[in-house]
Amino acid sequence: SQYVWGTATGTTIVWGAQYVGAGGTAIGTTIDSGGVEYVIAGGAAHGVTFAGPNATLRLDEADAFSGTISGWQDGDHLGLGDIAFSEGSTTVAYAANPRNTGGTLTVSDGVHVSTLELLGQYTAADFALSSDGNGGTLVSDPGVAVQNMLAPALAA
Repeated sequence: SQYVWGTATGTTIVWGAQYVGAGGTAIGTTIDSGGVEYVIAGGAAHGVTFAGPNATLRLDEADAFSGTISGWQDGDHLGLGDIAFSEGSTTVAYAANPRNTGGTLTVSDGVHVSTLELLGQYTAADFALSSDGNGGTLVSDPGVAVQNMLAPALAA
């Protein structure tokens, strides 16, 4: 594990964790398979690249993130600690930019709103919401296999 209290630039996290503490800043982090970047309240992150499945970015405060997220894929996770999860009232939306090279992911609990910029081609179906187990919201990519299993049930 790595703890950041100052500034960390260009870090790659492989099967471990980077904790960005209050007053710390992580810039241009790459999160590989199984890696976690955890931005604690008061910390900040600018730009993240997901480089493998099952990579996780956890933000105690969603507005602590700036820049873009790239490489989002099946099995990746985004934890938003300040967006309360409630089945049926927490919402997710995705709006592609005009060139379809990225867009804005918006997650809201009706009181708090998180807007994150993504690079790549996505649709709203690429994002699923659930509880993070601590009162916040976990955004995940359900993957094509899960979507294919759900399709017949939804069509019925």
